[in-house]
Amino acid sequence: MKLVPMNVEGHNGSLRRQKREWILAPRNLDEGHDYTTYDFIAKIRSDKETQDKIIYSLTGPGVDQDPKGRFAVDRDTGKVKVYSILDREEIAAYHLHGVAKFPDGTRAEKDIELVIRVIDINDCTPVIKAQQVGQVSEHSKLGTVVMKVIATDDDDNTTANAQISYRIDESSNSGGMFSINSQTGEVMVVKTTLDREVSHYTYKLIVLASDLGGQAGGNTGTGEIEIKLTDINDNIPTLAKETYEGSVEENTVGVEVLRIQAVDLDMINTENWFAVYEIVSGNEGGYFNITNDKKTKEGVITITKVCLNER
Repeated sequence: MKLVPMNVEGHNGSLRRQKREWILAPRNLDEGHDYTTYDFIAKIRSDKETQDKIIYSLTGPGVDQDPKGRFAVDRDTGKVKVYSILDREEIAAYHLHGVAKFPDGTRAEKDIELVIRVIDINDCTPVIKAQQVGQVSEHSKLGTVVMKVIATDDDDNTTANAQISYRIDESSNSGGMFSINSQTGEVMVVKTTLDREVSHYTYKLIVLASDLGGQAGGNTGTGEIEIKLTDINDNIPTLAKETYEGSVEENTVGVEVLRIQAVDLDMINTENWFAVYEIVSGNEGGYFNITNDKKTKEGVITITKVCLNER
């Protein structure tokens, strides 16, 4: 049995001999093109046609298997016809088999394979994966890699149709703190002035992903990524007030005299923020002690020795 080569929109068929069968090289049809108006895209012909009437049929996905009805063959002429517009992202290749039978239902000869490959067109837009979050320490060095943006394109990844180029929408890049590698999607620090306490705890950047490697005429998808600044211990604690005063009755010990509160701009409830208190001067007699209140984070000054009120 033969598959007769046909020219379909410039895709030339070619035949190669294999014992007594003729096999057509895979046929290539462009996705999105309307081949339903074509009389046929290929033709099956059996050598046994000279001996008896042959009835042709096709089998396989796209014919009698899901998705059914996309291809059919004329039982008398062997002409293969397309009945719907093809989408490569749904099925990239159809592996069909041509069958030739005599009127009594017996096989005229061995089935022949027909592979119809769907050629990609750039009909898909890159999609940036949702909820991509990275983090970097404030005051990081230039070139520090924060995260890698991930985008996908359902077009053929062996072609430029799925070759993605990345860029940041600069209107979202406050202070121009970050850049992105157009090929890898790696987001990097480009300024050393990232300061969690001064500017932002979090940056939200709009990233654009374009296919065709960013060339004109491609499709572009957008998505938001989030970069969180992690705290470093870059702030010195200060006291909430310059002066604190307290009083205690004489001849008492173990009594709380007063509390002091430290202020630190580093991240609350972290080691960078917790203050440790100590008395550095004025307590030469050892009358007082200061401890940390773990709940309020205050320094608590208590009297540890009897302090006489001399008049």
